[in-house]
Amino acid sequence: MNKKILITGFEPFGKNEFNPSKEVLEPLSYRGIDTLLLPVSFEKAFFVLQKYLNVNVHYTHLIHLGIASDRDFISIEKIAINYKNAAIPDNDGIKPIAEKIQNSKTAPDGVFTRISTKFFLDCSKQFDLNGYISFHAGTYVCNDLLYKSLTNYPELKITFIHVPKAEKLAIDKLEDFLIYFTQNL
Repeated sequence: MNKKILITGFEPFGKNEFNPSKEVLEPLSYRGIDTLLLPVSFEKAFFVLQKYLNVNVHYTHLIHLGIASDRDFISIEKIAINYKNAAIPDNDGIKPIAEKIQNSKTAPDGVFTRISTKFFLDCSKQFDLNGYISFHAGTYVCNDLLYKSLTNYPELKITFIHVPKAEKLAIDKLEDFLIYFTQNL
């Protein structure tokens, strides 16, 4: 099976005027990787992704990127949880508090990502990134997107990678890591 990978990133939000998950998309696209910029919006992020995937149905892997400005190192998420609780509003001014993402009785409380966390750790060692496993993607738009992606696209291998601020991880090093990671999936 030929792999076809899409990497998403988010626009800046809140106090983050610069979002490395956005900034790395352009150099990745120059190197032949399909990328998609998503809005930091509980209502729009998955909608934009879904609209894109409905037209481009050939993907096998989906890697979401987002900034975790309070983290010092790159991390991969293990689980998306069916919960949203925003400390700050998204870019549309929406600030859900203690809500389920999906309210149906059959909606799982959590869904595991489908790309090996061990493989991520091995790759991060190749680049001296001190990568680590985070056991859930928080309760903001990142988790909302990951949960909806995992529950709506069971055929895709999906994960979410949180990156620190650019002063803690240079964009060119992040780019090189992601190229290596995707080439070796």
